Amino acid sequence: MINITSCEFPEFKAFMSEKYGADKFDQGFAIIKAQQDVIFEDNGEQQLTSQMSSIFPEQDTCSGFINYCTTYLIVQNMNVGV
Repeated sequence: MINITSCEFPEFKAFMSEKYGADKFDQGFAIIKAQQDVIFEDNGEQQLTSQMSSIFPEQDTCSGFINYCTTYLIVQNMNVGV
């Protein structure tokens, strides 16, 4: 397991690449990072899931990936603001 609140991006990328595959991580993270504003919308996860369905066809896998990435991005944005 990884501590998302204190890891740097290389550590996060290594963890996620091992869990989901390097190519899938790169593709999925690029979508989520480009769509960060969607995270806070009421149907944000659904929008991201729709955009990533070709990368992660299984709903549960996609949701897990989105949760890890959005949590990481939110925590990183909070740490930058401190």
